[in-house]
Amino acid sequence: MDDLLLEQIIELQTKVQFQEDALHKLDEVVVQQSGLIDRLHRKVKELEDRMEQLRYERSQPQDLGDEKPPHY
Repeated sequence: MDDLLLEQIIELQTKVQFQEDALHKLDEVVVQQSGLIDRLHRKVKELEDRMEQLRYERSQPQDLGDEKPPHY
């Protein structure tokens, strides 16, 4: 093999290795972001459920009983 061909092969191997490393790093980021998105979805669902519960509670008549008005 001549030196030019060998140099080109080494350059291609270097580029492939760099791309494999970059792909691995990007895959790790995607996995982390997927986990974060899942946690955020659960939190939004919890907040939506809580808001619905508060809306329901506010729509119910309140029994003030023996409670004095705030100006007493």
